[in-house]
Amino acid sequence: MGNTGTDKAAPQTADDTGDGYTIPFGDFAGTYVPFNDPLFPFQANLTGFMYDDTGAYTESAHINILPVWDEYDGTGILIASVEEIDFRHPDLEGAQVDNAPVSYEEMFQNIQHDYTHGTSTAGIIGARAGNGIGLAGVAHGSSILAGYSIYNGVTAELNADVDIVTRSVSGGFLLSSDLNGGYSGATDFLAEGRDGLGIVWVNGSGNWRYNDSTTDISWGLNELYVLSVGAASPNGFVTVFSVAGSALHMVSPLAQAFLGAKSDTTLSLDRPGNWGEIKILGAEITEFEITGQAPQEPGFYLQVVENSLAHAALEAGFEDGDYIFYGGTSSSGPLVSGATALVLEAASNNVFGDTELGWRDVQEIFALSSAHTGSGFGITERDLYDHELNSWIINGASILNGGGLHWSADYGFGMLDVHAAVRLAETWTMTRHSGNLVEQSHSFATASETITYGADLTFKFVAGDADAIDIDGVELQFDIVHDAWPELEMILISPSGTEIILFDTPELTASAPHESANTGQLEWDLLARGFWGEESAGEWTLVIRDTVDNGNSGTVNSLSLMFLGDAATDDDIYYFTDDWALMNAANGGVPVLDDALGQNSINAAALMEAILLKLAPGSTSKIGGETAFKTSADAVFTLGIGTDQDDTLVGAAFDETLYGMQGDDRMWAGAGDVGADSYYGGDGADIIGVGAGNDLAVGEAGNDAIFGGAGDDTLVGGFWEGGSASAVGGGHNELWAGSGDDVIHGANGNDALGGGTESDTIYGYGGHDILYAGKGAVSDTLDGGAGQDTLFGGGGDDMLSGGGGNDLIFNGAGSDTATGGDGDDTLWGGGGDDLLTGGTGADIFAFTSTNGSDTVTDFDAAEDILLLDGSGFADLAALKAATTEDGAGVTISFGDTVIILSGISLDDLTAANVML
Repeated sequence: MGNTGTDKAAPQTADDTGDGYTIPFGDFAGTYVPFNDPLFPFQANLTGFMYDDTGAYTESAHINILPVWDEYDGTGILIASVEEIDFRHPDLEGAQVDNAPVSYEEMFQNIQHDYTHGTSTAGIIGARAGNGIGLAGVAHGSSILAGYSIYNGVTAELNADVDIVTRSVSGGFLLSSDLNGGYSGATDFLAEGRDGLGIVWVNGSGNWRYNDSTTDISWGLNELYVLSVGAASPNGFVTVFSVAGSALHMVSPLAQAFLGAKSDTTLSLDRPGNWGEIKILGAEITEFEITGQAPQEPGFYLQVVENSLAHAALEAGFEDGDYIFYGGTSSSGPLVSGATALVLEAASNNVFGDTELGWRDVQEIFALSSAHTGSGFGITERDLYDHELNSWIINGASILNGGGLHWSADYGFGMLDVHAAVRLAETWTMTRHSGNLVEQSHSFATASETITYGADLTFKFVAGDADAIDIDGVELQFDIVHDAWPELEMILISPSGTEIILFDTPELTASAPHESANTGQLEWDLLARGFWGEESAGEWTLVIRDTVDNGNSGTVNSLSLMFLGDAATDDDIYYFTDDWALMNAANGGVPVLDDALGQNSINAAALMEAILLKLAPGSTSKIGGETAFKTSADAVFTLGIGTDQDDTLVGAAFDETLYGMQGDDRMWAGAGDVGADSYYGGDGADIIGVGAGNDLAVGEAGNDAIFGGAGDDTLVGGFWEGGSASAVGGGHNELWAGSGDDVIHGANGNDALGGGTESDTIYGYGGHDILYAGKGAVSDTLDGGAGQDTLFGGGGDDMLSGGGGNDLIFNGAGSDTATGGDGDDTLWGGGGDDLLTGGTGADIFAFTSTNGSDTVTDFDAAEDILLLDGSGFADLAALKAATTEDGAGVTISFGDTVIILSGISLDDLTAANVML
């Protein structure tokens, strides 16, 4: 990401209407954001652009939130902070909930005057958007609770309401024999929250990177339950302070508008009345000051004050600016907390129903969706860039972009990508939490082996296939005595060859205040996240190494591995993200998905490019027009999920399900497809063509076109919920039956619905629809529903019902039964012997000389009209002369047509109700 070399660009705030802002540069150039918050243009990690020291635009790392912010903002999600928050800040108005463990009045009194930590984290998460002041939080629609305890210090009722715990305190990095005493009981308590789904715990990884601290020795991070978050710079590389380690899950970027000394920070809230890092100097706002820099002259930076800080501060009644450049992983963690709120909110729109995400689901969604950042693959330690200490690896899983997950001790699984995470939440198929977490322990054979420099100890064991685990994490549990623990390095190698350093000489290079504590017996559990997605079966190897030649030594008393995850299954899901091309290059070419066991799925929802997805064995799929992956000749894939772009999804010869998601999609049955398939178009104007089986095709939102196939199909213009059609939210659709006995459900738009060659049933629902019976000599059923509909009978003996509204019904060649229903309807006789009923309203019964013998059951002489086209009658008298009457009604004959009007007499026919 570099400078464009363009002319200096003045900072922009709200557009001319004052209602929103258009991103001027970068990945989102031209994107309109409907916020008038004056500081939003300076939140570079959200907008994707910043200013260099000349005032020119330059790109910034960002969290890719803008594509989904118009859909999700955290509404309905409660985020609890363990810190005190000053909700008197005007940019938090309406964010607080009232059932905090400590009253807010007491909290405000207790907060130290210069302590802004909790308030700043709250601003990153939930600063209100669209209020005309300040900035916008990631989850600006969420609710925030302050003073929460991660132990059993709040009521069970409150704990049931909390969705996320955000904690920007790392928990301590001290290598000592009491490491296991950190958060015992806290995770058990949080796991009971959300009715057993578990409260999602997000924690910054800490700022002690060059104290040689790691997540391995933090009793606040070295837990699978804790989603640990590091920090990256505006260039995407790890910051100088962000703690690394085997327990790190991901990073998020710190970036505000101005490249320079403060660029590794995020713009957030200061406590009201504080002298923050940004403040106004002078009554007439003639200077602008950033702490640590000389006051700026009016001009470039002054626009920030005039357009934002001054307005915000003065409106709030404060003399000083209440915003701050806020850094450290205390900023990166809240970014992920806010993103988690959007993920949980998005799960309520899951395509498979209201899927409830457990804490483990949230972690896997972020593991899969996080984007590669920093140095490339294959970089040696010598070639690492900037503050990097660790290279990227690709593990031995096979579920992401046709291969393994990328992971680094510096970056975890990568950079937060909110768009990708939200789209996965919408398409997630599992619910996983502590209650269904599988734990499996295996011991290494040890015999009090001695650890010395130059003599690596290697331990092996084989995990069986029968009880294999799909891994979330692996814990190494050890009991070791050593003269100097920081000298040790422990490397765990999986059956696939993935190597993770679990104990990476922590504090070896740090100054020595803790040296006296770093000796003797150490019993500890080390967490490795980098094996996520691999299976446990096979040979595992552990290497223990003393890295310093100083005569120190030690003894291994015991070693064991704990696999954490789910029982392995043959039903696998393969995910694709925007890293697909990068991973193909790193993995040596286009991957071939060769899974022939179970019911397997391909989920491309995280992509921002359109996909041509083919499920059939031996096929090729493309992303953005480029070959992305293939399937083997014996592969079995029965579920395909598209993107929010204009996709083409093609089925196979199995019973498969296709989801188009957003965009104008094309969905087709594959060659030779005779399975019972399901197609869901999603948003957009979709075209769906089903195959030879008994298929279900659902257009959902948008103006869709659906074509039936050879089987007995169900075609739905709106939505399909619980086995029934719902017309709400559907567009103006075209649905055409195929050669089976099909059922067609329109929606509430103006639909065109047509039968095929067999006996079809067609429902129009709301809107002004056109319904066609099929051409074959079979009986169809047409129901117009609400609206002013037009119905055409076909070649068989059809049932035609107009429903509500003023309908127009044309009977066909068969002996049809037509009912107008409510409204003023017009019913035309057809070629067969038809039965016509007008229903309520002033109806018109119309006939030509080529109709059959038709009967009108409810002619009301007071309001209905008899229309005779081509009858040859000169006047009403001539008509009556050719009409016969009996006790059941009257009979009119002309040409080939015979009309029986039941229940009336000849005298009921008048010039007012007869049209010749």
